[in-house]
Amino acid sequence: MKSVRFWKTEVQQLSLMERMFFKDVIKTLLNWEVLKKEYLELDLIRRILESEIQISTQEEKADTEKWMEAD
Repeated sequence: MKSVRFWKTEVQQLSLMERMFFKDVIKTLLNWEVLKKEYLELDLIRRILESEIQISTQEEKADTEKWMEAD
């Protein structure tokens, strides 16, 4: 199993759309009991993706608010 730091670095290199896509794919895969047991790392990656998506979304909202205030 790779380290959390490795997966965080990998996830940060993805665009927001890629993060959302992979989060949904992993969520679907984890619904299969066989994969859930075999690939515990998938849950870790999913949680990292979710946290990075939240961070990206909050940053985009802040940028939008700043842009709207400037008008």
